[in-house]
Parts: sequence; structure tokens; C-alpha cells
Amino acid sequence: MAANWSLGNVPDTPTEDAEIPAGKEVVVTTAVDVRHVCNFGKITVSDAPNVRINIHGNLLNEGQITSDGTAASATAPDDEIRFVGADSRYRGTGTNWDADYAVGGGKLTLEADLSCRSLRISGDFDFSNRTVTLYGHLAYTTGTLTYANSRLILNGPCLSCLYTNNIQQINANLTLNLYDLWVDKTSGSVLQNAADVRINGTMRILQGIYDAQTNQLRDGASVSAPLVMSGGELRLARLNTVLPQLSGTYTLTGGWITLYGGAAATDVQILRQRTNYWNLRFAGTGIKQLQAGTTALQNLLDLSLNGYVDAVTNGAVLWVQNPALTAVTRTAGHVYGYLRRSIQGLGQYRFDVGSMTDYERFDVLIRQALTGVSYLSTRFIPNDPTDPSPAVVEGTATWQVALAPGYWEVTPDVAPTAGSYDGIAYPVGFTLPADPRQVTLGKRPNGNGPDWSQTLTGTYIAPAGGIVRRNYFSAFSEFGILTSPTPLPSAGIVLSARWASPQEAELRWTAQAPEPVQVYRVWASSDGQSWQSLGQTASLAYREQLARPAQRYYRVEGVLTSGGTLLSNTVELSPLAEGVQVAVQPNPATHQVRFMLMGAEGPLRVTVWDAAGRQVADLQGESWVEWAIPADLSGGLYFYQVEAFGKLYMGRLVIQR
Repeated sequence: MAANWSLGNVPDTPTEDAEIPAGKEVVVTTAVDVRHVCNFGKITVSDAPNVRINIHGNLLNEGQITSDGTAASATAPDDEIRFVGADSRYRGTGTNWDADYAVGGGKLTLEADLSCRSLRISGDFDFSNRTVTLYGHLAYTTGTLTYANSRLILNGPCLSCLYTNNIQQINANLTLNLYDLWVDKTSGSVLQNAADVRINGTMRILQGIYDAQTNQLRDGASVSAPLVMSGGELRLARLNTVLPQLSGTYTLTGGWITLYGGAAATDVQILRQRTNYWNLRFAGTGIKQLQAGTTALQNLLDLSLNGYVDAVTNGAVLWVQNPALTAVTRTAGHVYGYLRRSIQGLGQYRFDVGSMTDYERFDVLIRQALTGVSYLSTRFIPNDPTDPSPAVVEGTATWQVALAPGYWEVTPDVAPTAGSYDGIAYPVGFTLPADPRQVTLGKRPNGNGPDWSQTLTGTYIAPAGGIVRRNYFSAFSEFGILTSPTPLPSAGIVLSARWASPQEAELRWTAQAPEPVQVYRVWASSDGQSWQSLGQTASLAYREQLARPAQRYYRVEGVLTSGGTLLSNTVELSPLAEGVQVAVQPNPATHQVRFMLMGAEGPLRVTVWDAAGRQVADLQGESWVEWAIPADLSGGLYFYQVEAFGKLYMGRLVIQR
């Protein structure tokens, strides 16, 4: 080079060259112009405003270029290295971590990979077949980008740098075309402020958050850009209704895709792709609308929105393919339209389906495996005012179908040849007749109009706590809530039963008799044909202790003061597993965790402590409870205790943040 910059020969015109030998350092405190720079040592540029090196030719960096501060403004360029030449080149394997680079007015061609703090482009930039790694911001205002087979990696914070900000921004006032875009952040977010970012290769999220905010994120013109995720989070439409679009083959083995809401509850965000996702979270306000075919989730669905997901448009289906019981979590909101869930066997599956203004959750508790069935589809059907809501007779009671605001439809992929399940409704928004004496769940054949004649199928149990339930269905249909102003059926006694433990059956019943009942006689059977007396009681409950788990049938007979009798319905209890176990899913957990009894149904209490022994949760439920982990709870190791059937089950829970 013509001048040794480290010896004080500082170039001051764009026609001079500079060289910094190995082991030497240059500190730049004022703006300078230079033609070519060859750096084998260290260049430190002050972070003061307008202090920069304007390079009119080429830069060979085999040493280190840095600044003496941490400024990296996303909006006001204050770069340390600016290329202004008509045909500048960058070469070398040196470091630029704490330096902001800019391409201004001319053209820069990368002949080596570039890692720097921030990059601002207002000229021509050719990084074909090269990798650019940024720990700060990317700004693009004008110029031609040549990006064939290139890779842009959004990284940081840079733990070995002065600049450790974990927030990066992409700013552009034009369409920004990129080839491969990678997000590989140990923490923090990337905020896309660009009007339109187009991916012509692959978008890959390894870790960290990419937040598209109000902007377009889509594939390049006539180019199918896939999304590859193994972690992190892709946030879509967080601040507005313009939804990013990526098409192509999705390879999602981890992470979250979150469809956020807008600023108002009336905002509508549209998810257009007919493709697979890994974890999908619907959050924020507004309506989330699905269009075109099936949106399939390979793993988890998280509903944490104030509005609802509209899966009715164009017959769209929201399909959770993970068969785990905990694959659907909800802290708010519901699905309006088709929600499909894969099933893996016994257990209670939740379907948060609802109308336009109310959510009316419907659960399916599979008691005996449904032979051949791999998934169930559920939707809520708003009430058709032409439906005559006919009266239904069951025993001597007359039932009216509470069609407002609608009813549920549950269908399997194939008609099961064996198995049974319970239908459980949580009616919110239904208008019931005044003072109904009975409430139950009825069903009708799909597509048969106002025919509710199948209400006799299943075992009726009295509703409690806003839950309407019917046991042991074997065929699927449309389900509606039935009410009756009459007393209980002429049988007079409505019996329900459950396992209090694998070897103890608990019976409870209600009675509506024309005269007082003197005593109740309890009967049991192992085959439903031959009956034996277990004894009698004056209360409305009874427990039977068994030597070992077994199939049991029960009924109760009430003896009236006149000597007459009333007979209850018959209930069936299938044997439970020998041992009761506690399942904790997921573990590790981030947002919610569910504690479940496996092999039994009954009350449980869950207590959670942190590593210091401070109690952070105390929960109670029937067979399972779900804990929404507080947002301010730090990650780490926690301890839980589950109390059920007089026993304690203890273990460890890992919370990840």
C-alpha cells in the first residue's frame, strides 16, 4: 500500500491507500476518505456522530475493525465503514463485530463472508454465494441487490462484543429480496419494519424470535420459499391485518408460529396457507381467519386470544395431528368452525368450539377404545331459526331442545365398530327455559333435520357445575342440550358411578319420589344379568370395596314409606389399571402444564414449589388440572406434589423461559 496508516500517514483523499500492519492499531476520531485499505492489525473508529472511514476502493480485512462504543441506531445511520466507490470489493477473514457497515451511492461486491454489527444499504450490493452475519440492524433504502445463493444470518447478541443488544430490526422502504434468511439468536427478537420482505431460497429459524409485525413476509416472485424451523418463534401480523405468506414445503421440527391480533378486536388476520405447521399459537385480539383447506398442526395448538379462530371460511379445517391429550391448550378464545383432533386411545379430548359471540366447549371422554378411529372432527353449528326444536319424550319426561345459540357436531374419520365415549358440554351462552327440572345432552343422526329421537342412547347423569354430560355413547351425531320442566323420570332415581380408586367404586344418586324414601338398597353385578345385594343405606351415596379391579354394574332401589319401590338406571364401570399413575405434560413446560391421573378418575390436589421451597401453585380438580404458568415466573427447576386417593405422588417440573 502507498501509506502506512499506523505510522501517522493518514490518507485524507479518496486517491490514497492505507495499510495497517499486524500488531498495530489505528484509532480514527474524525471522518476520513481513502481509496484502498489493507488491514492486518486493528482499526478502532469512534462512535461519535459522522466519524467514519469512506472507502472509495477495496477493503482487505485480515485483522480487526471495531468501534469504541455500542451505538447501532436502526433509524439514523452512523456507520464506521462506508463503501462509496463505483466498484468496491470486500475481502479477508478478519472480524468486524463492533463495526457498522454501509453501502452508500456506489456498489459493493463481497468476495468473502462478512460479519458485522449493522449493515445499511443505499447503493448496489452483490453478496451472491456469500454469508452476511449481522448482530445488529439491516437497513435498505435503494439500490440493486444481487443475492443468488446468498445467506443472511440474523444473530446476536454478540457476547464477545461491546454491542450486546438482543433486539435487531430490518428497515426498508422498498421490496427487500433475499435468498436464504436465517434467524439464529440465543435470545431476543428481530423486528421486521420492512414493507415487503421476499424470500427466494429458504427461511430458517433455529432459535430466537422473528416478528413480522405489520409487514409482508412472503416468497419471492414465482419462487416457492419453504420455512424450516427447529426452534424459536415466528410472529405473524402482530400489529395489523396484513398477514405474511410463505409457501412451499415446510420442515418444522420445533418452535412456535404465532398469529397475533391487531390493535382492535374487530381486526381480522388471515392464514392462507394450506400447509403443515409445528406449534401454532393464536394470540392477541381480533379474529383469526383460516382460508383454503386444512391447516394441520403437527404438534401443539395454543389458544390465547381474546377473539376466536374462524375455520368456517371456505370450509377450512384446523387439524391438530398430535394425538396427545394435552395437544390443545386454551387460556382464552375458541374455534368457530371445524376443529379436528387426532386421538391415541383412552382419555378426555378437549374441543374449544363456539358461536360468533360465545364459546361452548365440548369434550369427548373415550372410555373404551374406538376401533378404527384415528381422528375426530368437531364444529359448533349456529342455530337455524327454521329448526322447530321438537319435543322429545324420554320415560315420562318431556324434553325441549335448547337450540339457541346452536349445537355441536362430532364425527369420526370412520364409523367405529367398537368402543364408547362420554359427551361433555360446557354451555356458555345457551338460553335455557326458566327453572328446568332436568338438563341432559341429546343427540340426533347427522343430516336428518330436526330428529332428536336418539336421546335414549347413553346413560344420563345429572349436570353439575355448569357441565352437561351423557355417558357411554357408541355412535356419533349432532349433540344438543335438552331441558325438561318435569320432575325426574318415573324411575325416580338417577344413578352415577365412578372409580374412587382402582379397587373402590363410588355411587351417587338423586331421587324424585312421590312420597318419602325409607331406605335405599344397592345392587351389583359382574355381568349385568345376575344381581346381588350389597346392603342398604339412608344416604344418597355408597362405596364398594373390591378385592381386585373388576368389571361392575350397579343399580339402586328405593323403598317408599308405602312399601312401593323405585328403581334407578343401570351404570357400568370398566376395571381400572392396577396402579394409579400421575402424568405431567408437557415437561419441560413453557406456558401451561397439565397434571393428570392415569388409571383412575377422581379428585386430586396439586401443589407446586420452587427450588427455594416457596409455594407457587395450589390447584384442585377432577381427574386432571391445568396450570397456566405465570408470565413472571422465572425458568428453572420446580417440585410438584399430587394428592389423590389418600396417596402422594411427587416429582420435578422444569419450566423453560
